[in-house]
Amino acid sequence: MDTTHWEELKQWLETQYETQRALADPYATANQYAYSEACGRRDALHEVLAHIELMELKAI
Repeated sequence: MDTTHWEELKQWLETQYETQRALADPYATANQYAYSEACGRRDALHEVLAHIELMELKAI
């Protein structure tokens, strides 16, 4: 994958992570389903970002 595309993907993931992190605030919504979904997406995005960072460290 081209470095530019890789950085764009990483930036998009970080943006999505921050969005889901904000939605995963139990005080921000009274809807338990929306809160649970946001937590699940936040955790999944966090795992992907952690894997990307690990791959970048291995490439050094």
